[in-house]
Amino acid sequence: MSFGSWLHNGGLKAVLSLGVCMALGQASLRADGVSRSVEPVDGGCRITIAWELTGRVESDLIIEERLASGWMVDGSTVPFGSLDASYLSGSLVRFAVKSSILDEPGTISFVVMAGAGSDSGTVVGDWKMYLNGVRRAGPVTGDAGLVAGVATTGGSGSSGGGSGGALETAVTINSFKIIGGGACELKYSGVAQAGTLVVEGCVGLGGTWTELKRMAVVPGDGELTLSLVESGGCSFFRMKLLTEE
Repeated sequence: MSFGSWLHNGGLKAVLSLGVCMALGQASLRADGVSRSVEPVDGGCRITIAWELTGRVESDLIIEERLASGWMVDGSTVPFGSLDASYLSGSLVRFAVKSSILDEPGTISFVVMAGAGSDSGTVVGDWKMYLNGVRRAGPVTGDAGLVAGVATTGGSGSSGGGSGGALETAVTINSFKIIGGGACELKYSGVAQAGTLVVEGCVGLGGTWTELKRMAVVPGDGELTLSLVESGGCSFFRMKLLTEE
């Protein structure tokens, strides 16, 4: 049978059907990802790891976080009830999150403290697990800057004027794009010193600006991701940097 006859007699339909099945199979195995957010606390930062997975969970979620030199985990803040195993050694952190809690999106959080002379730095990490019998792995995305001792008093929008206040500086948003799952990615520049980056949004021009997210940052350019929930349906965004007086 010629290739043309094969196509005419249903071969093309078979190929398309196979392609659809393969696409559906890949979708069922997709791991939407594991992300990190960082919030400054007195003398350190609180790290929150969030997951959203698609597929049949067949193992614990293994997370490894590598902190900047001089930083270490405050063991009293580790959520051992959510873990099957943990390993804390200096700036290296490994967690095995229980498979029984992975069927739904969730989070764990813990505090990391800065050592002497290590008031800023970065954190990078990776994750791995089995979904539907397939090993999945990837980087932990999201916030990466660690800055100790920059937690501010007062709500968003406050300006310096007394002890414990904060100074505000506008931060330029260079680009904005929609990524998977309705999340949006914002790239920024103009951060001249360590502090707390605050992201605000509004639904339309002339609308009320609402705080959507805040995170510790180090000097330089960077990017952040707002999940569909965090963006709150906003179409316009702005950023500012809070620093101590």
